[in-house]
Amino acid sequence: MPTYLSNVNYSKRWTVVSVTTLGTLMTAIDSTIVILGIPIIMQALHGNMIEMAWVIMGYILMSTSLVLTIGRVGDTYGRIRVYEAGFLVFVLGSALSGLSMSGVELVVFRFLQGAGGAMMVGNSWALISEAFPENERGKAFGINSVAWGVGGVVAPVLGGVIITYLGWRYIFFVNVPIGLFAVFWA
Repeated sequence: MPTYLSNVNYSKRWTVVSVTTLGTLMTAIDSTIVILGIPIIMQALHGNMIEMAWVIMGYILMSTSLVLTIGRVGDTYGRIRVYEAGFLVFVLGSALSGLSMSGVELVVFRFLQGAGGAMMVGNSWALISEAFPENERGKAFGINSVAWGVGGVVAPVLGGVIITYLGWRYIFFVNVPIGLFAVFWA
């Protein structure tokens, strides 16, 4: 059955892959980028260890628990719309996380960031499925899967470098220009 992306030309297919790969990479990186910064963030925000655990777990909880529901929302309201909105929610959550003045605020904004991540992850494979014929999907899915793996591996190191040279707030602020570019690119 044809879908609204089924007639996408070859170059546009790879645009879909590049946008979804960027979203996958950002979502994966933000799962663990804060790990090395937890002691510094806890001290700066006068937070406690429970709040800091929720800084990590709140993002992961939202980004994983909402994926199926958000996928269904994409089916109903349009995957592209929901995916692009996911970037905007993710960017807003990132900016607000960087501006947090307390541990509780940071937890709430990480929940928001995780919801944006779910909006992207929950629709990326469906977008690829619609853009590529069945015999070409494996490459596109593979690229997205590699991005997830790379993001998980480089995140703690990247977080450590950013915290060391720019400060903990920039582990969130770095998402803003990248995410806005991705919305434009999408």
